[in-house]
Amino acid sequence: MNCYNSKIKRGILVGLFSAAVLLSGAGVTGSLSQVSADSSTSSPSVEMPKEGSQIGASAVRTQDDVKSGTANVNGESYSTLTEAVSKATDGNTITISGRMSDKNTIGITKKVNIKGTSGATIAAGLQFNNGAAGSTISGIHFDNTGETAKQIQLWIACENVSVSNNTFELNPGNANGQYNSVWLTGNADNIRISGNKFTIYSPTNGRSWTGINIVGNVKHKLDNIEILIYS
Repeated sequence: MNCYNSKIKRGILVGLFSAAVLLSGAGVTGSLSQVSADSSTSSPSVEMPKEGSQIGASAVRTQDDVKSGTANVNGESYSTLTEAVSKATDGNTITISGRMSDKNTIGITKKVNIKGTSGATIAAGLQFNNGAAGSTISGIHFDNTGETAKQIQLWIACENVSVSNNTFELNPGNANGQYNSVWLTGNADNIRISGNKFTIYSPTNGRSWTGINIVGNVKHKLDNIEILIYS
């Protein structure tokens, strides 16, 4: 298990990525070129994770002590994050408490501020696409473990997104494949990732489980990616 956290700021400013893997449980060989937010095309050497995909694995963690979650938008509470996202309008804040029941990947195409309070936990995947520029997400525990694990749990393919003060736990059990807590690609420029804690278990196969995966492509370079990690 690899655990990354700290309270000492260390900045990384990235101008151009063709392929990079940060905070990884195991290394990846080969390149991840020609990847875009709207395509599942991959290079021959590394399998491109599919949006919302999940591969069966023995559960490695339970959250019985976390209360059932609610997501609040404009004073209205919803039992699923999917519904809260659909009801939100551009610029709204979605406040989460407890463990949300969503298990699939939720596409987001509007600017939203997702904020966690007491015990806020998400096992679903979140995919920020064009239209979600300027969004923020903070105070969430991302549970990417066991049978609900996603190959990409937090997918960012638009610009100006802030990811701060979250915790990410990545352990899909015995599942085979490359799994990622955070995946940056497409138009993911001006991204700030700060104050997060990553706990990444080491895979038993030859693949890679990755905390932050930054993937440029032949059509678009990624500019101004700032990652503040703790050690």
